Amino acid sequence: MDKKSRDRVLRSRKNQSKKHFIYGIIIVFCLALVLISSNIQTKQDETQQDATSEVTQSSNPTPQNTTSHTKTASSDHPLAQDFTLVDINGEKFVLNDFRGRIVILDFMGATCKPCKEQVIELKSIHNSYSDRVEILSISVHGGKGMNEQLQSFADFYNVKWRIAIDISGTSFEYQIKFIPTTIIIDDEGYIRFRHEGIVRAQTLTQEIETILGEV
Repeated sequence: MDKKSRDRVLRSRKNQSKKHFIYGIIIVFCLALVLISSNIQTKQDETQQDATSEVTQSSNPTPQNTTSHTKTASSDHPLAQDFTLVDINGEKFVLNDFRGRIVILDFMGATCKPCKEQVIELKSIHNSYSDRVEILSISVHGGKGMNEQLQSFADFYNVKWRIAIDISGTSFEYQIKFIPTTIIIDDEGYIRFRHEGIVRAQTLTQEIETILGEV
C-alpha cells in the first residue's frame, strides 16, 4: 500500500472515530434528558396526588361528632366565640347575654333538606328544656329575600326560638363547613358538643343532661 492509500485509510478511521464519539455524546445527552424528564413528571404526579388528597379530605361530608363529658376545668373546652346578630323579627341579641343557660347553635339553611329534619329534633328539645336551654338557629345563607324565606320557614315549622341570618361572619368563626351543624355551649360559655349532619333529640338530651348534672 502506498503512502497516499495509507493516509486515506487513517483519515477514514479518524473520521469514523469522531462520528462514533459524537454519536455517543448525543446518545448520553438524550438519555440524560429522558431521566430528567421522568423525574420531573414523577414529582409533578406526587404533588398532584397530595393536593387531590387534601381537597378530598377537606370536602368529605361525613358527619363528625365531637363530644366532651367531663367538665374538670375551663381549659379543657374551647371558649365559644361571642357574636352579635339581628333575628328575623329585627331584635338584636348577643351570645354572651345567654351566659348561665345552655345554648344550642343550629347552623342551617331554609332550603336545606337535612336542616328541615333537624328542626323537628330541636322542637323536641325546646319543648322539654325551654326554661334551661336557648336555641339559636343561624342561616349561613343571606341575600335578597332570605329574611322572608326564614320567616316562612319559622311559620311552617312553628319555630319558637330565634332565627337570624349570619351577617357577621359567625359561620367562619365557628368553622362551619356543612349544614346542619349543631353546637352545644354550656352555661359558662364553653363548647361541649359539635356535630355535622342531623343529630337526634335523644343525643342532644344526653348532652344537656350531662351538663345539667355537673356540679
